[in-house]
Formats: sequence, structure tokens, C-alpha cells
Amino acid sequence: MTVPIAPPAFGPVDPRFRERNRPPETPEDATLTAAGWDLIAPYQGGWGLKIITAASDYDGMGRPNEYQTFVFVDGLFAGTLSPRLMDSRTDSALIRAEFSGPTTISAQFVRYAATDPLCCPFARTTVDYRIERGEAGSIVAPNSTFTQPAGDDR
Repeated sequence: MTVPIAPPAFGPVDPRFRERNRPPETPEDATLTAAGWDLIAPYQGGWGLKIITAASDYDGMGRPNEYQTFVFVDGLFAGTLSPRLMDSRTDSALIRAEFSGPTTISAQFVRYAATDPLCCPFARTTVDYRIERGEAGSIVAPNSTFTQPAGDDR
């Protein structure tokens, strides 16, 4: 698989937003920055896996827009955690991703109803992904989903 090229920003990006981004530290980081992505969060690594979140644009307050979370397995791109690019404070924006074992990633996405204020999505969906290693390369694939109302700690 090939890392997707970052889309161009919709307008000029305030340089202060990019100054706070993380510099490339790993070969996977370098692959993403060469494709035009900004590294917007610490990477997570373990078991030969890396989870890296990167963006290509920002809103007026510096929140990431046009962002994606990339998964690498043994140094090679294996897929993304969202089927499309995400914008902060919008439905289906990823807010957390973490390993839950050597072949499993768990990610949480916010869910907004049309009447929800931007501060307060009505629910969160957790998606568990499995890492499938193969001779031709590895892939990350959704395995299960669960949605619960925000603030529901059951």
C-alpha cells in the first residue's frame, strides 16, 4: 500500500499552527512528511506497530482539519483508522487510538446529532481493529464497533 498524499490546505495556514507540530522521529514519520502531512500528535509504537496521526489543514483556532490516523506494521503502511479524512469537532472525528494488544487497536470517534453543540457530542463509537499480517503485506481492518452515549460510564 502507498501512503496517500496530503490534500492541499483550503487557505493559508497560520505558521504558528505548524510550529507546534512534532518533527519526524521515525522512518514512518519521514514517509508521512514526504507525502505532505503534518505530524500533530505523539506516535504510539509497540509490537512492530506504529499509530501516527497527521493533518494537512487547520481551523482558525489551530485544531486539525483534513487529518487521518495511519497504521504502520513492521515499517510498512498498513492502512488508516478512518475511511475518510476527518475534521475536528465534526461527526466521526477520531479522538483516541491505542493498542490493546499485539494485533489489536482500539479507536474512539465522536458522534454528533444535528442539534448537538460542538462542545458536546451525543455519543462515542469505539471501533476495534485487527492487524492481519501476511506475506504480501499487512492490513488494518475493523473488527467490531460499539456506540454509547457520551458520559455513559457503564
